[in-house]
Amino acid sequence: MEVPVCRFRLGRALGEASLVVLLSLLGTTPMVPELWPRLSSPPLLFLPGAGLAVFLLLLFSALRWRAQFRIDEQGLEFRHTPGRVTTRLEWTEIEELFLLDETQFEVRGAGRQIRLAGPYEELYSAREACLPRLRRIREALQDRALRDGAVVFRMPAGRWRAHLAYFLAILVLTGVTWYCLATLLDRNIRGMPFLLLFFGGSWLWGLRKRASGLGTRVTVRREGLEVRRLDGKDKIPWDALERTEWNEHNGINLVLRSRRVISLPPSLANIGLLEEFLHEGRRVAESDARDGAEGRTMMQSP
Repeated sequence: MEVPVCRFRLGRALGEASLVVLLSLLGTTPMVPELWPRLSSPPLLFLPGAGLAVFLLLLFSALRWRAQFRIDEQGLEFRHTPGRVTTRLEWTEIEELFLLDETQFEVRGAGRQIRLAGPYEELYSAREACLPRLRRIREALQDRALRDGAVVFRMPAGRWRAHLAYFLAILVLTGVTWYCLATLLDRNIRGMPFLLLFFGGSWLWGLRKRASGLGTRVTVRREGLEVRRLDGKDKIPWDALERTEWNEHNGINLVLRSRRVISLPPSLANIGLLEEFLHEGRRVAESDARDGAEGRTMMQSP
């Protein structure tokens, strides 16, 4: 099967080029008469802006518009220019797959990462071509489970980025809360504070929750699983997990026997394999409860 090359979208490149030319002319033309009096009349008036636009267009062409992703039988690579490989990952090196949305995804392994996202063509076709070649990830996770007795599934955002996002969300929420309380103490409940308090409160609280979710880590062990977020964690033994189900956001809902539902974000690494681990762990826990210790999985063997 012929695998497409993901090139920068031509329409997006033309749009960015037009914006670069427009901003260069608007940003430099008003200053030209003061800095260069000899260029104060057209068409020389537009010469500095045109020069800046040409420079920026060459820079964008060299660093952005010529970039592409390529897939072959051995692996996946990103090129800043068609003739220069910037990052390459062999299929045997890839250990984590992050599904960012319906078309965009990221792979990591061997200390490198490639994110197929942004204004590139054929991203969906590239994703469909990559997925069958990543079956080795399942074997790697099974080997890790046997060796370490635990497997960790994490989010694509690094820990410091997740903590920074959460800190900013808390900062915004604290500032808005302080502003509303200070206004209420002054007995003024009309205007902007009233709107923030009664209409924006749920959105701001949801912002904090989403920022906390950026640091989600799910650890599957022999005795159960642990879901850790930036604002807390849940330890769930296998016998407390009633079922798993995919939600409308392509994430996983953990339905507990207490009827509590814990939602896992869709961008967790290897989320499809995580669902398999959870299903198998729950199935064997139920089997053990009925029949003893027969048929243990690699996550539950002593």
